[in-house]
Amino acid sequence: MREERNLRYRKLLGFFICIALMLNCGMCIKKAYAENNRLPIFMYHNITEKSDKVSAYTVSVKNLENDLVYLKENGYETITMTDLFNHLDYGASLPKKPVMLTFDDGFESVYVYALPLLEKYNMKAVVAIVGSYTDQYTETADHHLDYSYLSWPQVEKMQQSGRFEVQNHTNNFHNNKGVRQGCRINPGETTSDYKAAFTKDINALQDSIEAHIGWRPNTFVYPYGFYCKESDPILSDMGFRAGLSCQEIVNQIPQDGEHFFLLGRFNRSGKLSTQEFCKKALGLAG
Repeated sequence: MREERNLRYRKLLGFFICIALMLNCGMCIKKAYAENNRLPIFMYHNITEKSDKVSAYTVSVKNLENDLVYLKENGYETITMTDLFNHLDYGASLPKKPVMLTFDDGFESVYVYALPLLEKYNMKAVVAIVGSYTDQYTETADHHLDYSYLSWPQVEKMQQSGRFEVQNHTNNFHNNKGVRQGCRINPGETTSDYKAAFTKDINALQDSIEAHIGWRPNTFVYPYGFYCKESDPILSDMGFRAGLSCQEIVNQIPQDGEHFFLLGRFNRSGKLSTQEFCKKALGLAG
């Protein structure tokens, strides 16, 4: 009997030791990933096959593919905003060299050109759509890749592919001139009036995205990078966890905290080579 009790005791002790080792190992893994806390974010817009259409905000298909090849050959792995939140909230592991690819405005060329390339190289990205553009190009037959935007069926296919995570780029605040610049508060506008207008626009797109694809974005993407401090508490109250700006900085992944509304991104100009752009955006010397 005593031997049986000792055997059971040793087994129980061994079980608890194994659990302790597993928990300790998990903590080590989380710490190791947390130590590698740089997160560069690339910002793309339109994509073209026409050399005469390449510009500061339009890359060639070859540009994009070369970027993906460069990242893969240099050990970078793509993540989405939800991957980042899962790391912060639950200790989910991140790649040793994480990078995020974002596509602003929701050009149709992203569906035509970027989706197949992400599938080819086993990568994923964030696409930030403008609700009014998506509504318009769902109803029109004018689909010209120099300027056309995604339709709702395309947005749904992109989300379902697992290659894209859809985020909010305003419903109808994508302006750089006129009545309002992006989502900035207007001179003389009261905070309460601004909150009402801003909330109405952003929630309109949140509701549309949820209705069309069954997903509610967790990140807001500032049009043209126009930012005002009044937007932060409003976005937080609406359930957003982060905001993507146009500041060209390599981000440090926060180790705690629930919200961060000015993550930096590097605009991918089609005028730069892959080597030039990636070295700048990844914060590499030389």
